[in-house]
Amino acid sequence: MIIGMVVVLAVVAALYFVGLPLIQGSGHSSTILPGQVSQTPTPVYRSTTGATPSTTVISGSLTQDARYSEMYQTIYSKERTFDYGAQEVFTHTLTQPPLIIRFNVIPKTVTREKLVDIGTSQERMVTARYADPNAWFEVKVIDADTGAVVDSKGFNKEYSIMTKQEFLVRTLGNYRIEMAGNGVDASIQILTGIS
Repeated sequence: MIIGMVVVLAVVAALYFVGLPLIQGSGHSSTILPGQVSQTPTPVYRSTTGATPSTTVISGSLTQDARYSEMYQTIYSKERTFDYGAQEVFTHTLTQPPLIIRFNVIPKTVTREKLVDIGTSQERMVTARYADPNAWFEVKVIDADTGAVVDSKGFNKEYSIMTKQEFLVRTLGNYRIEMAGNGVDASIQILTGIS
């Protein structure tokens, strides 16, 4: 009976410290960056010099702080749900390094009910909620001329379980950024240096 109570307390504590932040999201406020308008999503995005950056905004978006707005321009900003290996592609010719890729993912949660304290007067069903173990997200930066993967980061699978990540590419070139995932809501932002 004591072991059962310890297990229940451990599950409740795990739900509180791990599950609750996942359910509530990242805590970032939803904002539209200056000079941005809503866009209709399409499967492939190509950057164009001098174009007004655009974004699709849902809750939990990444925001651009002062250090980014002074030194970098946003060339891609989007939030979407990735399910069943859904993909998104963005191409860009980098002439003003670095190319900064930021993303924040909120994995879907799974709810399970479990019978505890079986055969005692304390027997009851306990609901456990946790991040879906099948949720994943990946961003690959590919050299569009050679097809070589320059860098990649992601959430789950062979990557870390950090939901908020940032990485950059410093070399000039023609790049294809491929994003794919399952069971996650992802906020993605790509920036370059200001010329």
